[in-house]
Amino acid sequence: MSSLASLIFALSTSKASSVRADVSAIGAIAATVMAQAVARAVVQAESLTEHQLPARRDCVKR
Repeated sequence: MSSLASLIFALSTSKASSVRADVSAIGAIAATVMAQAVARAVVQAESLTEHQLPARRDCVKR
């Protein structure tokens, strides 16, 4: 987990009581972190040949 993701987790659980943060800013950062995680998962995914499900890497010309 990245340090940014750890910070978002800490802020969202109210464990960082001495830190004040804007809820909108936390949401925006969380959305960015989630988008990066989904993009990384798509790029690193492998095909499921037994189910005939190709991965992105099988569909993209290099």
